[in-house]
Parts: sequence; C-alpha cells; structure tokens
Amino acid sequence: MPAVIDAVLARRPEGVILTGTVADPSLRQKLKASGATVIETRHMPTDPIDLVVGFSHHAVGEAVADALCSVSAIWFFRKH
Repeated sequence: MPAVIDAVLARRPEGVILTGTVADPSLRQKLKASGATVIETRHMPTDPIDLVVGFSHHAVGEAVADALCSVSAIWFFRKH
C-alpha cells in the first residue's frame, strides 16, 4: 500500500478516498501533510486522518433490535 499511496500523492490530488483505515504512522503522516482531503470509509477510526464516512455496526444492531422489539410488543398487545 505505501507504493500506491506514494503514486497517488505524487499526482497532487485534491482528495483521496480510502476503503478502510491506514495503520502505518508514517503513511498517516504523509497523507496528513499532503494537503489533500482524506476520506476514510467502512471503518470508524478513533483518530481519523481527516474525514470519515461509515457507520457503527453496534449502533445499527441496537437500532434494529429496538425496532424489532417495538414491533413485537405492538403485535403482542394487539393479539392479547
């Protein structure tokens, strides 16, 4: 991945979209120093390089469980 990031940054892009996060500290610093907007997707890093687009699987699971419980409760009380 370092060679790919170097090749992309050599073109001086306005932005870079990454699928996932970069763990290597030197690559993270290189991306930060590039001046390009960096968008990380799929994961929710605790220390993003710039911008993050993603979601929390835990939060989605809670929301789905809450929705199913409320629908089940409504169904149960209508039937009894």
